[in-house]
Amino acid sequence: SFDIGASFNYTYYKYKDDYYNFSTSNYGLGGFGRYYLFFFNDLFLHAEYEALNYESVTLLSGNETSSERLWVSSLFVGGGYRQWIGSNAFMGITVLWNLLDSYDSPYSNPIFRIGVGVGI
Repeated sequence: SFDIGASFNYTYYKYKDDYYNFSTSNYGLGGFGRYYLFFFNDLFLHAEYEALNYESVTLLSGNETSSERLWVSSLFVGGGYRQWIGSNAFMGITVLWNLLDSYDSPYSNPIFRIGVGVGI
């Protein structure tokens, strides 16, 4: 079987120590597709595109920071496993690789995700 879906990503990040104190909000949109393997349909292949707007912060001397907002595209591919926790819900683990990895990307390969899926 095959699933498609849309995703919205929002992250609030705060950093504070004796010298620096800043916070930011990051957000993005994306879409994904999953193909469940016919011989064991709890294993799946996953592909996803994401456009993320985030604030890149550079720590400067003298307790100062410099920042700029960036749009970064990511193309994730990988696979995972789902375990049913009811008739219409499952928990899953996914391992992904960002094929568009760049200096500006906030992700480090590989990316591990654990989540819950609910059918409608």
